[in-house]
Amino acid sequence: MNEQTDLLSGEDAAMASELSISSQNHVLLWMKVLFNQLRRLKELNQPNPLEDVKTIKTAERELSYLSHDQIAELLTFVQSSPISAQMTQIIKICLATGARIIEAIDIKVCK
Repeated sequence: MNEQTDLLSGEDAAMASELSISSQNHVLLWMKVLFNQLRRLKELNQPNPLEDVKTIKTAERELSYLSHDQIAELLTFVQSSPISAQMTQIIKICLATGARIIEAIDIKVCK
């Protein structure tokens, strides 16, 4: 258990302990947003009860890269997709530029 799940009891604590630290941090941030929105709408007339709750510190993951064999396996796997041509282009853009998938998808062709 961690600092945040200590505040919970019963089933809530069991569920929180099954969430990854990243997921717990996302839940906390969304709850903070919820309380801030309630305050903005004047539905809550007291300070945000989560204002001082900090996210759980996590160690940054070391960057890793696909090996040549993994890249070949990925491209072979994609060939079975009905949208293999588009997926192959997106994968190649990501590999060549370091772009995230959504960034590669959102690229617009300019004249």
